[in-house]
Amino acid sequence: MRKSHALAYLRQICCSNLSSELITTEFLRAIPNLIQSNSNTFSVCDQQLRSIYHLTGFDLGYLAPAVPNVLRDHHTKERLVRVANWFRQSPTLDDPRIVDDQFYKSDVYNIIYRAFDMHYTSWIKVPINDSQVGVLGLYRSKNQADFSSGDRNQITSLIAYLSHAYQAKPNQATEYGNTASQGMLIMNPEGG
Repeated sequence: MRKSHALAYLRQICCSNLSSELITTEFLRAIPNLIQSNSNTFSVCDQQLRSIYHLTGFDLGYLAPAVPNVLRDHHTKERLVRVANWFRQSPTLDDPRIVDDQFYKSDVYNIIYRAFDMHYTSWIKVPINDSQVGVLGLYRSKNQADFSSGDRNQITSLIAYLSHAYQAKPNQATEYGNTASQGMLIMNPEGG
């Protein structure tokens, strides 16, 4: 897919008026067509960056039961304060050692990130509303190049669209399937 088509598609799904979780899951699946990345995530957090829930663009498989506990143990109050302070000065955080200087020796890296080949990170703050904030996580393997300034600019240009997806319509009950198959969605002009 050409980058211009990928960009147009990401903008279109963010303005589709579907539930924010459905849009975000598709966004995570589709963003590698624009910005080379894998195993992408999105976390909805409170204003102190304590996680409310996580969405992934991939199947966690056998690690699904362990991931919430590992993340909760890693995201200490001190680390969350560091992330919040960083996000006050920059919309992206590209070096996890800013938050934890021993990140590459941590359980979160060795149990989760290594299992899904998530070596290089780009965490992006996404404004949602007065009480919540999102954190988009894009990842690259050790064999790939780190995210460039051009990648960061491309990512930050999409944040307004992802933010819009969370503010446009209240979440609706969503029923997810057990397979990772694709489908087609036919909607009327109002998104129904």
